Amino acid sequence: MNCPACDNEMKGVGLMSNYGTPICINQCSNCGGTWFDSDELYRINPSEGDKIDTVDIAKIKALKEITSEPLVCPNDQQKLVVFSDVNFPQNLIVESCPMCNGFWFNHGEFKKFEEYRKEKIQTNPNSNLKIELKPELEMQINKLLSLDSNQDEYGTLGK
Repeated sequence: MNCPACDNEMKGVGLMSNYGTPICINQCSNCGGTWFDSDELYRINPSEGDKIDTVDIAKIKALKEITSEPLVCPNDQQKLVVFSDVNFPQNLIVESCPMCNGFWFNHGEFKKFEEYRKEKIQTNPNSNLKIELKPELEMQINKLLSLDSNQDEYGTLGK
């Protein structure tokens, strides 16, 4: 896959999802931009942002050329458009593909996006919501779990 900004080959970067599943996204080692396929961006764990922007900043500054050429999607060659959504940080300019719904982040933008996500989680009053179980219910759950560990799957399902 080639970079939409500088046409160099992008490399895979391994990240973890919110549920611990590995995700491989594409980053350009030349300009530092990052491509996310449609289902990858929101699945990445917010603590993984530091793994992306690890390219050599001096190299980026020395090689970066500003062009007026429109960026094209590395998957289907469609012209990328500026992504706009009320739930997305308004201070970031991120391009997306109208056909495959992929996202292009210039160097440093994904880290800003992850900081925004962390801040939203911390300011959400429901993010720290803890469920307290009644002692009777907790006892019943523990009993069912012990039954499950002592029986095969079909026997447990039968009960």
